[in-house]
Formats: sequence, structure tokens, C-alpha cells
Amino acid sequence: MLLNKEVEATAAIDLSHLQSTPAASGFISDVKDKVKEMRRLELAMISAEAAFKMAKETYEQYKATVVIASFVSAGIEQIQDDNGNFVKLESKYYCNPNKNDSDRLVISNWLKANGGEHLLKHEGKVSADQYDRLKDAGIPFADAIDINTNSLKAHLLDILGYKKGCMQKIALTDIPECVHFTIMQEVVSN
Repeated sequence: MLLNKEVEATAAIDLSHLQSTPAASGFISDVKDKVKEMRRLELAMISAEAAFKMAKETYEQYKATVVIASFVSAGIEQIQDDNGNFVKLESKYYCNPNKNDSDRLVISNWLKANGGEHLLKHEGKVSADQYDRLKDAGIPFADAIDINTNSLKAHLLDILGYKKGCMQKIALTDIPECVHFTIMQEVVSN
């Protein structure tokens, strides 16, 4: 109870006289000036961030289109700039095969036909009511095929002839669409 009375007594103290003194007015004015400057700096920061974002988008777009097209048109993969730094065109390879059962079967059959059967990871699955009968031969089960994406990409690079010392065995168009194998050209500088 004593604590509540102390809080009530403190809350009841009139502090309005502090705002009317010249010193208090100067402090409040100074704080308002600081807040005003903070808001000005905040707007400058927001403007600079927007300008940076726009400049970055312009740079990335120019690098990804104009510079790559220039390298390809000139038939070169690397050039030295005026500062002595090398800028080169690199190919990046991406592979993101579909994971649904029907596409896995397509990919599995395609890999078997193109020397990639060793990439397939087999795992047998049976229904719960058939589990006890697994010991008997001839029990039907589903072959759950899994493929390591990095191994698949490495295999594709081999049979496409993109790795040094490898001969091209297939064309890019021979790869099933569900494999989602793509090649991206990228400008890299050091």
C-alpha cells in the first residue's frame, strides 16, 4: 500500500513549471532541432538507398546483357581492362530435376539409356500389410528411385562434353525437360 501512495504522490506533482523556464525551453528547442536533423538524415538515407538500388539494378542488367553479348559477339572469353584486371565470361550450370514419381521414372529411364544408371539410388517400399511377407519372393513393392542432383549435373557435363577431356555423347536437346538443366553465362571480374 505504501508503494501505491508514493506512486500517486509522484504522479500528482505538477512539473509544468519546468517547461516555462528559459532553460527548459532551450532544451526542448534543442531536442526538436536534433529530431528535425535526424528526419533530414533519414530522408537522405532513404534517397541514397533508392539511388543505390537503382544503380545496382542498372549495373546488373548491363553486365548480364550488354557485356555478355559483347563477349559472345567478339568470340572471346576473357579481356584485361584498363586497370589491369581480368574480366571473363564463365558458364554456370544448373540442374533442378522434378521430384514427382512420374518424372523420376522418366529421368531414371533416360539415365539408364545414357550411361548414368550408377547415379540411381534404389530404395524398396512396401505397404504396411505386406511388410511381414517381404521374406517371400515375388512380393510386389515400389522401387523408390532417388537421384543426387550434383551427381546428375556432373554426369550431364561429362556426356555433353563440357568437361575438359570429355567427348560429347549427347546434345543438350536430348536431355528430358523434367531435368531442368540450364546454362547461364556470367561475367566475372577479379
